[in-house]
Amino acid sequence: MALAAARTGLIASLLVASLLAATSAARAADDQTEKILLAQKIFDMTNVVERTKSRAERYAKAAFEENKASLKPLDATTQEDLIRQLADAVAQDEIAIRPAEIKVYADAFTTQELKDIIAFYSSGLGQKLVKKAPDIERESAKVFYAAMSGKFRQHWKDLTAKYRLTVEKL
Repeated sequence: MALAAARTGLIASLLVASLLAATSAARAADDQTEKILLAQKIFDMTNVVERTKSRAERYAKAAFEENKASLKPLDATTQEDLIRQLADAVAQDEIAIRPAEIKVYADAFTTQELKDIIAFYSSGLGQKLVKKAPDIERESAKVFYAAMSGKFRQHWKDLTAKYRLTVEKL
């Protein structure tokens, strides 16, 4: 009799533990879903899509300038069309990875932190940041490219020379 009661108690305990684990897993899944939706809202509030298009255009222009020497001379219309097509392709690539980027945000912050970020972007200062972000990014990119383009070329020359020396020693 005592053995049967102990067995029944053990089975009941296991069932309760299983239910608690399932409930906990369901809550975690619900929380992750909420976090994904909150992160998506942050992307929407901060005009990520528009900024992606702008960034893609900057990348396309920079890539065009870097490879200009290897291209036949192009008239302005053809050049603009080529840059637009390249920018569109880059933007589509970036849009394709958007769900993964949103998950990074969802994983980096708690639900409450995501809500706080949304509250910030809903504030006057947050709206000002959203409005000025494209101009700030554009100016920052200009500073970066101006400062780094020559350095990048020099680093590339130095590294390729070093690589050649290493290969020659082999």
